[in-house]
Amino acid sequence: MILFFGPYENIVFDFVVLICYGLGYVAGPCGAGMMIDAIDDFDDKYGYRNDGMAFSFQGTVVKIATAIANSLFLVVMGAFGYVGGGEITPHVQTGINVAANLLPGLVFFMGIIPLAIYNLDKPGYMEAVRERLTARDTAKREAAKEA
Repeated sequence: MILFFGPYENIVFDFVVLICYGLGYVAGPCGAGMMIDAIDDFDDKYGYRNDGMAFSFQGTVVKIATAIANSLFLVVMGAFGYVGGGEITPHVQTGINVAANLLPGLVFFMGIIPLAIYNLDKPGYMEAVRERLTARDTAKREAAKEA
């Protein structure tokens, strides 16, 4: 969103913002780690793991979201008068800026809502979940050995 509100015509500004964004994106893979915590939490609450379903659902949703995002990008650019091979007017530039910078920023902020709802950050919460799961799995192995 900084690119939308900032002086995006300034190449130096663009490079600095994109480098900062890229450096910050090293946290992107943390989502998979958070998903593991969610799977462990689900296992603790309901007694079975849903790893396969969770990861396959994530892959499917990413594909659907990519298709929708690309389509929306083109719709917004078209709404601002973009035509392939046509003149890039200031109005068209604004449309490209909205589609490429503002909309992804808004979607990012909407993505924070589920993170705020799903509470896994209580101190010691996930450690307690893992201890319960370990105790349950150990008890199952011991019962299987005795049988």
